[in-house]
Amino acid sequence: MVSNASEQIEFIHLFANKLHWFYEAKQGAWDAFKDDPKRWRPYINLPKGVFKAKQGNKKIDNHDLARDWLAFLGFADKATNDKKSLFDKPYYDLIFLNRQQKHGYSNYQTIEQAVDDSESAAPDPYIMLSAYLARSFASKVVPSSSANRKASLARKHVAPGSISFQEEEKILREDEEYTLNQILYTMSLMFVEFVGYSLFAALGADAHRCGQVLLSTRSWGVLADNFDIRTATDNINDVEDDDLLIVMWLFFREAVEALMHGLWQDAYRNERYKPRFVLRHRADLYQEIKRMDEAMKKKVPMRVWASGIHEKEGFLGYIRRTLETKWSS
Repeated sequence: MVSNASEQIEFIHLFANKLHWFYEAKQGAWDAFKDDPKRWRPYINLPKGVFKAKQGNKKIDNHDLARDWLAFLGFADKATNDKKSLFDKPYYDLIFLNRQQKHGYSNYQTIEQAVDDSESAAPDPYIMLSAYLARSFASKVVPSSSANRKASLARKHVAPGSISFQEEEKILREDEEYTLNQILYTMSLMFVEFVGYSLFAALGADAHRCGQVLLSTRSWGVLADNFDIRTATDNINDVEDDDLLIVMWLFFREAVEALMHGLWQDAYRNERYKPRFVLRHRADLYQEIKRMDEAMKKKVPMRVWASGIHEKEGFLGYIRRTLETKWSS
């Protein structure tokens, strides 16, 4: 219904010309462009090979982008529960027509409040793509449920099918790595919200301006340039000090792991629909994130991912310094 709106056509051109990503404003747009680039409208003066990725093509559906961007802005719950309404008011206004000034999670009770506290300007495509790529990364860096189960049994040197289902379940319940991965598997949109939270906390409204810098960092860069998920996820095994996507993920992972004790984990296991539990209890996660940031201002932990963090600056200070350094260069 909105595919011909002026802002949607502008996003098509911006994503193509600035980022070399194909923006699908309506279903079937990529196939139509691929079949006849010269006749496809709105016209893009680029060959289809520009959008070739490591595997597949660099194309982004505008509904997926809307969901990820809304999560980045601090509304992961609404991005999950109201995904059929993202092109209706007031969601559309917030997602495509405005730049809210603060992160939504701790500052706005409603979408309308966020719109009222926004600059009337379409969001920058660089930071929107950063949000989309963060969710893509988080959805692939965690093993699938079947792979996670297999890895857990392998850690106990148990071959699949060699013991009863009940015995397997006992091993899985006692394996903290298995449980952590099961939790993280439901949290790809929560990670995007955390990325937005961290950038707004570090930069304020300038979070809207940092997308081009983010996409110049190592792992965000390989995703933006070639949508190379495997290389980005492999970078976890060789962390560089200014690889913001990897450091953010490992910090986030540790914060989630810190919650996995006592009542929180028991409640999670008893919840029938796990993603809903995570969203309903994300205040616990943000409390842990704040606690970790304050603790790091006093002493940087002995972690591989923390090697680039300076004394007394904390996690958010590290993000601010890293981005400002890259901005100035």
